[in-house]
Amino acid sequence: MKKWKILLALGLVLAFAWSCTDWGDGWTTPPKDVKGFKPLYLPKTAAYTVAVQAPKALEKPGKIYIYQGLLFVVEKLNGIHVFDNADPANPIPLAYINVPGCNDVAVSNGILYADNVDDLVAFDIKNTAAITLVKRLKGQFPGGVQMYPEEASNQYFECVDTTKGVVIGWEYTTLNNPKCYR
Repeated sequence: MKKWKILLALGLVLAFAWSCTDWGDGWTTPPKDVKGFKPLYLPKTAAYTVAVQAPKALEKPGKIYIYQGLLFVVEKLNGIHVFDNADPANPIPLAYINVPGCNDVAVSNGILYADNVDDLVAFDIKNTAAITLVKRLKGQFPGGVQMYPEEASNQYFECVDTTKGVVIGWEYTTLNNPKCYR
């Protein structure tokens, strides 16, 4: 009986020691090279620069918003496409508003609101030929800096290094010894 107790105690000690090396995702050691997501950075000085530009092609469309014959399409983490939507079968591109870190928009009384990393910006859109920034409220979205890829589910990714800038996208590529997993 004593022999069984000693073996059981030794087994529990080994099981406990083994569990301490687990990453929590089933891996006992981190992989060397693995497919995963790498953050794409924009310097912080450029991340808070917004600008109205000529229309451009959709690349990574996100949320949409319709307001008084206008269609707004978020370009994930990059900006907002503005379309004349008078004929929904043939929307006409009017402008592109460069808003780094943008994920969402809303419109009220001719003012377009968007998130710009962790700030809230407001644009007067009453005259779509002359869209202008009218207000910036700093720090309205404290968690606005993206720390992991939304696309990642049971995936490795390169941990965000905020000293490199603001994350404006993710690239799926081969990573060397990644430290983050989601």
